[in-house]
Amino acid sequence: MIEPKHNRLKRASALAVMAAVAVLISGCPRGQDPSAVPSETVPAATARDPVQSVLAADVELAAGDSETLRAARASGIIAAAVDCERPPMCFRDEYGVARGFEPDLLKFIASALGAKINIVLPGDPAAVISAPSVPNNAHASVVYYYSAATGPLAFAISGDAGFKNAVALVIAHLYDTGAYGGIYKNWHKPL
Repeated sequence: MIEPKHNRLKRASALAVMAAVAVLISGCPRGQDPSAVPSETVPAATARDPVQSVLAADVELAAGDSETLRAARASGIIAAAVDCERPPMCFRDEYGVARGFEPDLLKFIASALGAKINIVLPGDPAAVISAPSVPNNAHASVVYYYSAATGPLAFAISGDAGFKNAVALVIAHLYDTGAYGGIYKNWHKPL
């Protein structure tokens, strides 16, 4: 008895899906020995997003042997001290969650560095990033915003120089790609 065509197609499709899943699970190109595949060189948090993966290689170069970045990735969290009484820069919603321009900017930065952001109160000793800061203060700082009303605003970086370089690189990337403008427009509506 000849099997109906639609059953053959279903079976062939199922076999193709199973083969694809097997390749994905093994992480190897078809027919390649798993031990021959190079290990992943970008943080797992950024490897899923192609744009972030390209940026990840540059972040690694900028960070060098940053102990601050290594500790942040190990914990999965970058603590940022932000005054959330300055809407639209930062404010707390009805659930106490930090919202605004700075939290969104910090979320992108943390993601690009392979971690998540935790907005803490100003003065928290766990914070490695603080905002707003006056550029060139006692801590290394990275300018992220300028307006005639505020002048330059910066993140004070209390981590090592490699961490500061990585944060500066991500902010420059945001400007270069236009993503910064998108974050800005979400919170600063034109008059």
